[in-house]
Formats: sequence, C-alpha cells, structure tokens
Amino acid sequence: MRRIRLAGTAAASVLLVLATLCGCAPSTPPRVSWHEVALPEGFVASRLVAVGGRLVVGGNTGESPALLVSSSADRGDSDRDGESNRGGGSNRDGTSTSTSTSTNAETLRPIPVHPVSFYGAISLWTTLVADGTTLYALGGRSGGGHGNPRWTTWAGGLDGITEQPAPGIEVFGGWRNGGVAGMAVAGGRPVIVGGRDNHGPGLDLAIWLHDGDEWVEQPSAGTALAATPGVLPFASGATGDGDRLLITGYAQHLGGGTVRIGAAVWVGSPGGTWRRVDLPADGARSIADAATCADGTCVVVGTGGGALLGWTLTGGSAHPLDLPPADVGDATVPAPVVWGDRIAIAAPDGDATALELADADHLDRFTTAAGPAGHPLALAVIGDRLALLTESADASVHLWLGDAH
Repeated sequence: MRRIRLAGTAAASVLLVLATLCGCAPSTPPRVSWHEVALPEGFVASRLVAVGGRLVVGGNTGESPALLVSSSADRGDSDRDGESNRGGGSNRDGTSTSTSTSTNAETLRPIPVHPVSFYGAISLWTTLVADGTTLYALGGRSGGGHGNPRWTTWAGGLDGITEQPAPGIEVFGGWRNGGVAGMAVAGGRPVIVGGRDNHGPGLDLAIWLHDGDEWVEQPSAGTALAATPGVLPFASGATGDGDRLLITGYAQHLGGGTVRIGAAVWVGSPGGTWRRVDLPADGARSIADAATCADGTCVVVGTGGGALLGWTLTGGSAHPLDLPPADVGDATVPAPVVWGDRIAIAAPDGDATALELADADHLDRFTTAAGPAGHPLALAVIGDRLALLTESADASVHLWLGDAH
C-alpha cells in the first residue's frame, strides 16, 4: 500500500469524499458517526488547526479574537461523560450516518490571546497554521478613513498566543495593496501570501518572509508570480511542503477578445524560483481553493461551474480527480486532510446522502459519506477522528467530531 502523510450554506448537506490510498479493491464504504461538541456561549468559530496533536478552534467572542484547545487528544471524552444525545439516519444505499450532541463544553479550554494593538484586539482570524507545537496566526480587520484591512500577525502555542509587532500599513497595504490571501509554513518559517502592485499590467502574487520583527517582501518581478499582459495571477491560499510553498488560486487569461479564468497553482521556494501549473478543467471558469501537500505530492480542491473539482500534483504535472458530483455552487471548499489511509474532502451539496465509488488518476477509489447539515468551513484531523466546522442556514456555526466504523 502506498501511503502519504500530509500536513494538515445554508441548508446544504456536507459531503465527505474519501479516497483510499492503495492499489487494492475498494473496501466497504465507512459508516461515519458524528457528535457535536458544544462551543462556549458567545464564541463564533471560524478556523481549525491541529497543534501538537490537539485541536485548536479559532473564532471570536464579541469583537475579540479567541482560541480554544481540546483538553486532551484522547478519543471519546465527550461520550464517556454520558451527556450526549444520539440520533441517526440512512444513506440511499442503506449505510447509516449517526449524529449526537455533546453538552460537555469543558472538553475545550481557552488559549490566552494577547493583542498589543487596537486592531489586534478586534482582529478576525484569516489563517491558523501550526509548525509542530508552534501556532502562527494571521488576522485582520478593516478600519481607518478608507476602510482598508489592517493586518495582524501572531505567534505562540497552546499556552498562549501574542500579537507580533504591528507591521506598518505600507507592508501589506498602502497604495500597492493587493490583499492578503493567507499564511503557511515553509522551510520552518511562516510565510504570508497575497497580491501587490509592482507597476505591471496587473497585480503580482507577493510573498512575505518573517525576519526578526519584520515582514520582508520578496521580489516577484521576472518570476512566475508576476502578472503579464496575457496572464493575471490571483491567490486564494497557500500550504507548505518542506522547503516548498504551494499557492492556490486562479489565472485570468487574456487574449483574442476573451477572458478565461482557470484554476492554477504556483510552486516554488520563498525567495527562489517559481513555476505556474494550470489545472485542467472544463468550462470558462474554475478556481483552486485549497491544497494539502507532503513529500512532493499535493491534493488540490476547488470549484468550476458550481461543481466540486480536485487534482493531484506530482513532479509539476497535474491530473484531475474523478470526484463524485456535488452541487457546490459558489462556495469555497476547505483544504483536504489525511484521515488514516484516506484523503478527506468536505464539500457542500444539496442532497448528497449516499456513499459512492469513483476512480481517480492517482488515488484509486472515492466513496461518499454523509456529514452533518450545513456549509463546511474547516476540516482537521485529531488522532483518528475528523473535526469539522459547519455553518447552518441561520448562520450559526457548529463543531463536529466524526468517527469511521
């Protein structure tokens, strides 16, 4: 068996797409049971990340940024306390998906958050990323006379996270402002990805490296990150793979009186060389939303024409995944994760309640298991369990843990 270990809407259901990473015949599709973990009153969750084997949930309490961490990495804490109410349902093929609600909020405790600036005290988390037991965060809030984002960066761990010295407004913003897409770790250093006006035909992709107390912009001119008269690059996020960084997004192709938006990724080393890889997709518009990478292999997810899309990327070659159909609409697909021997992708779909098998170019088989109702916001793995954030039709956010049986 080939194994890779990767880093980490309303009334729509959540599809959990699972790819078996082996060359054998497909096994019986798993039954996934879910239970809801109660979040503290007033806490609105938005991000998930695994830090040192513990689940960290990012969100806000009122106007303030807040973080929660699971009390332990052990399985079943919320079930053993006896305060759960289980229910269940059936998929079209007769397999079942069960849910339960935990009332034990004590399984999550606060992580102290220490802002040092006005905008730090009211930041919304954009990205949470871990490097072992170190937790990095990117936050921001719009303000000032022009309502531009004021970005904040943070570092710490499970015992607390502190806002780093505030970068000047010209570092990520100012007249060259092209937005910030996210943060990742590459080569053991936090990296921020966004866009920048460098006097070219459009915005370039931009990379900032942390150096002491400063964020230093790396040159984009003359690299695949730069805009050209025929191709304008846009970033949606980033993920690290050792010393490499993979940026997800899309390229706007201009020429012949037409405009085509195609999913793309940029692969390279911060401060080094870069390569753009266009991802094959039908239609006039597709976007790569997120990815997970390790050891030179990446799984990328995105959308096109309202459908779920996926690709594998190895050695600079991209191949589409044959994923089960899902009516994603204009939603964003969160980054995939490795769950045991499977790749897990969470995607919104109106009535996806069946387990399905599908072949993929490099991943052998896909099945579909139903998840909790709602639009998936974030996905993570803690031990042998899935952690999933969903947003319901009433805009409430829920945290779920899933077990395969």
